[in-house]
Amino acid sequence: MEMNGDKPATKKELDESIQLVQKDLNEQVGLVRKDLGDQIGLVRKDLGDQIGLVRKDLGDQIGLVRKDLDEKVGLVRSDLEKNTATLDKVAMRVINLESNLAGLQATVATKDDIKALAVTMANFAGRVEGYDKNEVSRSAVMDEHGKVVRDHERRISRLETGGQDYAGISPS
Repeated sequence: MEMNGDKPATKKELDESIQLVQKDLNEQVGLVRKDLGDQIGLVRKDLGDQIGLVRKDLGDQIGLVRKDLDEKVGLVRSDLEKNTATLDKVAMRVINLESNLAGLQATVATKDDIKALAVTMANFAGRVEGYDKNEVSRSAVMDEHGKVVRDHERRISRLETGGQDYAGISPS
């Protein structure tokens, strides 16, 4: 309790004192509110500026990342096209090789084919050798027959010509 001199304060004095304190407090609260409002305004402006700078920096960074990404995607596409072309060439080569292999399989003799051919050739060679032996024998027989026929011809000619050979050669 507040004392006014030696006497205790009256209710009216206390009410007046309370009103003065409330008024002073209200003024102080108003000043604090105004100061806080000003400070909040400055903070908002500063945050807005900072957010604007961050947005600009992010926009620049995003632009650089997009540019870099576009370049890399272009390189990947280029590599993909080259690889696709190479893969197409390899696929065509494989197809050609498969076709060539199929042609070889159709035309190249197998081991069984070669064995059968070797047997046929051996049989043929045997026949040829037999034929050659027969031919030698036939040649000898034909030569012998030729001599006999010529001798008969001479004798017949001599008989017909009266002792002279048909070719005009007298027999010896």
